Amino acid sequence: MIVVADGAIVAVATDAQQIRSLLEAHAPLEVVTLRETEFLAPGMVDCHVHAPQYAYSGTATDKPLMEWLQHYTFPAEKRCEDVEYAKHLYGALVEQLLREGTTCVALYATIHVPATKALVDICLEKGLRAVVGNVCMDRHGGDGYEETTEDALEGTKACLDYIRQAQPGASGLARLVQPCMIPRFIPTCSPELLAGLGAMAQNADDVWVQSHASEAADQIKFVDSLHPGQRCTDIFDSHGLLTNKCVMAHCVYLEVGELDTFAKRGAGVACCPLSNAHFSLSPGWHAFSFHKAHARGVRVGLGTDIAGGYTASILVACRHAVVASKHDVDKDVDYKDAFWAATLGGARALGLDAVLGNFEVGKQFDAIRVNCAAGNYDTFPSAIHPCCFVWKSTSESSQTRFLATTRPCWLNRGETRTATPPSRRRVDGVEVDAMSYDESAANFDFRAGAARLDWSTTSRSSSIWATTVTSRASTFRASGAADVPLLHMFSRCIK
Repeated sequence: MIVVADGAIVAVATDAQQIRSLLEAHAPLEVVTLRETEFLAPGMVDCHVHAPQYAYSGTATDKPLMEWLQHYTFPAEKRCEDVEYAKHLYGALVEQLLREGTTCVALYATIHVPATKALVDICLEKGLRAVVGNVCMDRHGGDGYEETTEDALEGTKACLDYIRQAQPGASGLARLVQPCMIPRFIPTCSPELLAGLGAMAQNADDVWVQSHASEAADQIKFVDSLHPGQRCTDIFDSHGLLTNKCVMAHCVYLEVGELDTFAKRGAGVACCPLSNAHFSLSPGWHAFSFHKAHARGVRVGLGTDIAGGYTASILVACRHAVVASKHDVDKDVDYKDAFWAATLGGARALGLDAVLGNFEVGKQFDAIRVNCAAGNYDTFPSAIHPCCFVWKSTSESSQTRFLATTRPCWLNRGETRTATPPSRRRVDGVEVDAMSYDESAANFDFRAGAARLDWSTTSRSSSIWATTVTSRASTFRASGAADVPLLHMFSRCIK
């Protein structure tokens, strides 16, 4: 059972006495009981979305990256000079992200300050947690889509101040929308612009940074022509932009030394497997290596990268991460790794894991309510084992676990540490499943058929959730789980 007050998790009960005590202590709160076919999961985190490109997502993937930007992207972004157009486009995107189960997103706007402010307003109005900023580019832009260095710096300051002022009484991680600066990427940002943005980043502890690094062969060649002998990581780092609130998209061509720099600075990577397949891969080069990055201490999340990616569904990114890894020379990414990267991994990459990513006491209750019985696919309840996923701590010394189940269940943290068939017991008059579990087990049997899931983002109001979810740690890594992959099981999201 999870108790939520003012949007935050204030208590998690895991045994009968705790449940009784919490029900008594929080009696005035609304109690929400999940059905047997429902469970809660952490809200999805999308680490890379270009909001103005939503208008042409699913099209225009016929050119290499640098040509694609000039031919499609810059003209599409230029249209957001019309604020009313931008409001319509951004409103549709935010609603779609929420429908897809995304509760937190890192958003790029455009060079236009009024349209960027409109995007902030829409996120606040619709309750989407976000990292938002205007895009800066003072060279090599499209026709009529470029700004002076001074305008870019002034526009960034204006947007940062607006985001802070739009949330009176909130500061730091308590904000729903976080202020962000966005030097688009090295080819479009002069050294003077990077230096000015870096000075802002170093003088404020509440400013995020987003950009792209080592994305595609033609982009890397262009960077080398502008800064001979230097790589994206070196340039960003030398200007003070590679911070612990920085997330760089793609990073397919990062070298080992660059990964070490990312880890040292605490910067995150937004892996975008679908758009990487469109623009980043070249003969002899493979997908972004999740496991190599993790081994070097780099925080990695997933991004849909609209419109390089064709969909706003982070679960599609999960599927593509799994498929892309099959072409990697390193260890495969499985569906458990991908789902972790789409939740707590994404929160870590954005530097927001202190407030979201799992159901730990003190964190915000960003969650999706999933109904396995919705839709047109068959499910077989008699074959469903109570355990849906198991998450293992990234700390070798920790034995903490996060469990989510498909039916109300009772968790017994006894010393037997073995998974046993569920039995029935009554708790405060409610019949629930009882089970113990093996904290070191590699697999739990779960066969739900080809279930299409129905989910919705939860409200952040005060309530008690009689759920099947408990959490006791701040960092998790996907461990043994279901026979039915999440990338198959989470096949569609229905409003």
